[in-house]
Amino acid sequence: MVSRVEFRVDDECKQRLDDLAEERDASISEVLRGLIDEAWEAVMVERRLQLVREIASLQGEVPDDPQDLFRELESRFESDSLP
Repeated sequence: MVSRVEFRVDDECKQRLDDLAEERDASISEVLRGLIDEAWEAVMVERRLQLVREIASLQGEVPDDPQDLFRELESRFESDSLP
């Protein structure tokens, strides 16, 4: 499913979008979708790094069985916060 989104930008922002579209040989819609994907990936990377930091700071042994580790982590962190 494709949704249509409308938003307003000033002339300077519009010019930047036009320049990016021309440089990438793409439509403004393609540029915006790409920028959204890049921003989303950056957020996901930061979330994963934060989880790694939190896991690294945990005291105790790491279970050998991946399923045990999963259950341990799931009990400590909300499962919907995992990327």
